[in-house]
Amino acid sequence: MNVFIVATSHNIIQVEEAIKYYKLEKKEVLLLYMHPRIERPNLNMVPEGVECLTFSHWTTRDLITSRQDYRVFVSFLRHLKKQRESFNLYSNFYTSDYVLIAASVLKPRKIVLMDEGTASIGVVLKRRNNKYHLLKCMLKSALYLRWITIPRRIVYFSQYPLCVDEPDSLERYYFEKEHNEISIDRESAIFLGQPLSEANIVNETYYLAIMSKLYGKLKDDGFKKVDYYAHRRESLNKLEKLSSLGWVIHDNNEPFEQVFKKLDPCPSAFFAFYSPVLDNLSKKYYSIPEFYMVEIPVNNLTFKSRAIITEVYSVLKRNPKLKVIKL
Repeated sequence: MNVFIVATSHNIIQVEEAIKYYKLEKKEVLLLYMHPRIERPNLNMVPEGVECLTFSHWTTRDLITSRQDYRVFVSFLRHLKKQRESFNLYSNFYTSDYVLIAASVLKPRKIVLMDEGTASIGVVLKRRNNKYHLLKCMLKSALYLRWITIPRRIVYFSQYPLCVDEPDSLERYYFEKEHNEISIDRESAIFLGQPLSEANIVNETYYLAIMSKLYGKLKDDGFKKVDYYAHRRESLNKLEKLSSLGWVIHDNNEPFEQVFKKLDPCPSAFFAFYSPVLDNLSKKYYSIPEFYMVEIPVNNLTFKSRAIITEVYSVLKRNPKLKVIKL
């Protein structure tokens, strides 16, 4: 059986691609969607014919007060293990607790990392330096009263030419490009937000400063409509500050790849820092507007993020459809 574990609707894009790439029978696919207890998951993108079950995920703090969500999840996995003998496990978050627990119960033959962009490139670098995180695994094993280990071998399922070390391996896939039609609004531009200050990649002051500079540049270039599509993990406080700069904020609750198809007319220019969304769109569609990647100088990156982000930019710059600009 092929078990997929996702935590956002955006992750389902790779689920669809993996089903096609590995030629999986949908009756042999089980999708487990992990979500916060207070959040209703968006299941609109679940492929037809694929069984999908939802589970509330938990934090370490949650376990102190109640282990109910964990118990429900692990009980289901044990029941599944009794029904089937062999599993392949696919996920975008191979070190998340619920994925590590699934691996410890199901003991899959193969673990596939389905992430794109920053995450998969970052994983390559982290596994190169410290693959097994022994102390972390010992603490988690004590917390869950079961043996938890980081996978010794993973398969990267990615569009990018990642340079992975043995015993890991890479299986590259490519989007089937669609012949689409778009009408262009020459006076409209879009920026795709990223939680860079929230993730301590840059400080918030720098993020706001560069967005203020970009807003001014776009207005000077004649754009009358300038929209900012927020990432789900961006803070409301930061978005309010961006709004005060003039950006029109959109609270985006679905993958932007889905939003793109609905834009009519389509803005003539799309901007982002190093979001893989623009890379994906350039590979999925024949007709696209201008895509711009705003490069962050190394000195403005926090020290711990410099190696990963530099490598991400290096990979994305190989796409001729992404024009690199500096502000």
